[in-house]
Amino acid sequence: MEIAGLRRYIKGLKGQLGPGRQALGSVLQLHAARFAELYDIKITVEVGEEAQVSDSLADDVAHLLGEALSNIRRHTNAAFARVRLSCNSQKLALEIVNPRDRGVAVNAFTPRSIAERALALGGQCKVETGTGRYTVVSIEIPLQS
Repeated sequence: MEIAGLRRYIKGLKGQLGPGRQALGSVLQLHAARFAELYDIKITVEVGEEAQVSDSLADDVAHLLGEALSNIRRHTNAAFARVRLSCNSQKLALEIVNPRDRGVAVNAFTPRSIAERALALGGQCKVETGTGRYTVVSIEIPLQS
């Protein structure tokens, strides 16, 4: 992923960057695997139908995932997380689920940086803590044809 990013960067500097497309599920799986290896958190990635998206959107969504996983690492004791990606012709949905810490009060929150980035992409971010055992961060981003 880093090598592909560097190649895109160099092509951009040379003025050779075209409208590249990436398989988003593959990008997220690589990103999650690297994070899991670095921080010893088990991460499963479930991909519905594989979606080809622009390089810039793939980078943005990978960044959103990275922020969500970093928040799990910094603010919880979770040993695992589950990531679900689904896409259709109109939107992509990214869901990050982690177990809540036992004995910790449930407070409503919105991860500001994730919500701001989702909003900048025309989407939204919701967090469900409810009465269940899991925290669910849901991000929806509209896709342009």
